[in-house]
Amino acid sequence: MKIIGSLAVLALAVGTTLTMPATATAATCTWSSSTLNGPAGASSDIDATDNGGGWAGTAYFSFVGNHVIAWKNGTITDYGEIGSSSANVGVADENRTGALAVNVLDGGEAQTMTAYRISGGQWQQLAPLPGGTRPDVRSINDAGDVYGTTEMVNSSGITGSVVVRWPANQATPVQVAGLPFDTTMIDLDDDGTLLVGTPDPRTGGPVPHLLRNGVLIALPPLSSGQTTNGDAIANGRVAGDVVTKSIQLIGTVWESNQTVHSLPSLQEGMLINRNDLVVGTLTGSGATNGVWRNGVLEYSFGSTSNYVALGAVSDDGTFGGDINSVPTVWRCS
Repeated sequence: MKIIGSLAVLALAVGTTLTMPATATAATCTWSSSTLNGPAGASSDIDATDNGGGWAGTAYFSFVGNHVIAWKNGTITDYGEIGSSSANVGVADENRTGALAVNVLDGGEAQTMTAYRISGGQWQQLAPLPGGTRPDVRSINDAGDVYGTTEMVNSSGITGSVVVRWPANQATPVQVAGLPFDTTMIDLDDDGTLLVGTPDPRTGGPVPHLLRNGVLIALPPLSSGQTTNGDAIANGRVAGDVVTKSIQLIGTVWESNQTVHSLPSLQEGMLINRNDLVVGTLTGSGATNGVWRNGVLEYSFGSTSNYVALGAVSDDGTFGGDINSVPTVWRCS
């Protein structure tokens, strides 16, 4: 089913620019942050990027509902309202053409989940696998293929997730081969490598693996007995963390050959771009977040009174998110 969204192009206002020097190591540039204004009367956030100066997210109008929006070249495009006024709407990903993958969780206690692709201004609802429910999208490639999961019941009567791909302009998915039942989809690299979480036979929790050319590759911990978590992949590198036996989080990066190393003061690597810029949470400092370039902490920001929600990092070296629910873009120049 295709739903045509209302396309309203609004003026984009850029708010106050806050310039902060790097606080960790000498940088070749100076980091600054600029706020982006959303539609009037709405609270907005940044969830995704087109890797070319564009950003996408949602705008919530009180007692009305959620709109999906995108910022690009000085304008905001409003793709219209989706879900009820109490729905949880999120842009999972944006590709370089500006196409979006969107999740909607709605229905109060019933919590129905629907997924959409927005391309060329048109909404296309994405169906689950036959016999499945709750489609959940995670990534969209530049060809318009969307990757995610649907819930299925296996032959033993157990409900779990199955990783699927919705081909471009096709609402019906196909199952991704080579993955065990109840695998979760995490992220997608430009070369088609999938970052997935396979079920741990002991805990049931997701264990990060790469699915590359049909081969499933495990991401090792720093030391035996640690739990691994992968959050994002770019150019073969994965950002995430390990949890030690004493429940300590250590932020990590797995290189393209799957060797793993920690980054100084990184608690959790949440975003990574193809040039090895990592953005994540920070330990051992009054700041709450940091930026690591080539393995070195370059910039610290955020505080307990200025809550940062990270959204996406672009291959042009900028990253977006929210400070106290205000859409914000950081750049180093």
